[in-house]
Amino acid sequence: MIRTITIIFIFIGQIQRECYGQTSVSDNIFDIKELIKLKKNDKRQQKMLVNFKKNSQEEDDISVIELPNYFELTVTHHQEKKDYTGGAEGYTLYKKTGKIEMIWHEHPMKLPE
Repeated sequence: MIRTITIIFIFIGQIQRECYGQTSVSDNIFDIKELIKLKKNDKRQQKMLVNFKKNSQEEDDISVIELPNYFELTVTHHQEKKDYTGGAEGYTLYKKTGKIEMIWHEHPMKLPE
């Protein structure tokens, strides 16, 4: 009975990994400018990243984690008002479709004194 349950859990885990195509978060976090340069041999992905960068403000910091099916981008805004953070957002950029989804948003917060 225990062997059967273990085999079922292993099987379900394998199906989930195959269906979603993701196994774990990459350890490689890139600045978007660096990743754009690294993607010189994949013009389609390079263009998607360039377009994302163009739609942000020049002073924003954009870090990227590359996963098999999508890029996970974190945009950190610089301080906009005195004593407040600039806020940040997280996005998913799907490699197959180029679709961008906001996955989280952090409003500017008052800095501790």
